[in-house]
Amino acid sequence: MKRITIALLSMGLSANAFANSQSHDIEVTASTLTNDYIESYFSFGGKYFFEPRQAKGPKGYYGFNPRHDWFGVSYFASDSGAYENSAFDIMGNFNLGNFQISAQLSNTSSEYNFYNETNESSSLTLGVDYFITDKWSVSGYFGGTVSDTIDAIGESEVAEFIDTRYELTIGDSHSIGFSLGYDFEDNDAFLGVNYFTQFSNGQYLEAFARISDYFNDRYGATFYFNDDLSVGVATNELEVSEANASLFFSNNYQVKVYISGLDYSEQTFGASISGYF
Repeated sequence: MKRITIALLSMGLSANAFANSQSHDIEVTASTLTNDYIESYFSFGGKYFFEPRQAKGPKGYYGFNPRHDWFGVSYFASDSGAYENSAFDIMGNFNLGNFQISAQLSNTSSEYNFYNETNESSSLTLGVDYFITDKWSVSGYFGGTVSDTIDAIGESEVAEFIDTRYELTIGDSHSIGFSLGYDFEDNDAFLGVNYFTQFSNGQYLEAFARISDYFNDRYGATFYFNDDLSVGVATNELEVSEANASLFFSNNYQVKVYISGLDYSEQTFGASISGYF
């Protein structure tokens, strides 16, 4: 069964001071990954923005609490030999006054070759953000999953989240955000801090910390050498767990590579290519 987890809080960064010339209406991404357990993996998705989406600072960076009207679809398929998974999602955001409404409808199929069984599940997640001011919002998410299998019909799961976000811009080159939220399904309260700054030489630094009751604490940073090239690392309980790099080889195309699981015996390697039009 697929469990939908929606990103809860992000107390975002304001970034009008970091405006970049890159903007687009359409975004498409294809990705793949591999590790010791997955024989093949492929995903493809796209979003359409009803108004141009403007980068804030380096290309591909849009702040932490953006408001956009958009519609998107995505698909992924993976094969580990013992089982095969696939999923198709339809999602979108719509802004009306001070409200931002989000929805995601997912259909997932899992085939267990050893048991010759198939598990089909569908889920719907709805979210509402209310912007008290342009820098402070409160949010709530509600999601349900229904799974139909050979042995169990109609098994359901419900996920509920609440969060609040506050963003602060300091001068023309610093932005800091705070997030606070609670996941009722996992009984997890967490606090997040995000920092973004632009240096006088045209380079940027983005850093974050996320402290959680239920999950491991995470910390990370991304350094942008310029508008096109960046590298980043993330930690799991202060142990380096992920490294990544991103390159825009034109104003419209981006390549990303990453390695995760550095704190475990097996690693996952991934790559993606995105187009912005």
